[in-house]
Amino acid sequence: ALEAAAVDVYGVGEALRLGMAALGHKWRSDPSVDHRTCQVARVWSTREIPALLDGESVRLHDVAEARYVPDVCRVLVPRSS
Repeated sequence: ALEAAAVDVYGVGEALRLGMAALGHKWRSDPSVDHRTCQVARVWSTREIPALLDGESVRLHDVAEARYVPDVCRVLVPRSS
């Protein structure tokens, strides 16, 4: 499945709090973040949409859709210790 996250921060204080949470890898538990798993994600905006794809910053068109297709998706994970 895909993981979709929406971040809604108001002001410098909330942005700093989220940044500190991200440094500790706990950004998902920040109150300004709503995250869920999904099979299809659709987003729209009045402008281009900033996004991260494989860790790279990109700009999507004003309407975008991402689908999880199990037979196509290959994921590499570290071995358990």
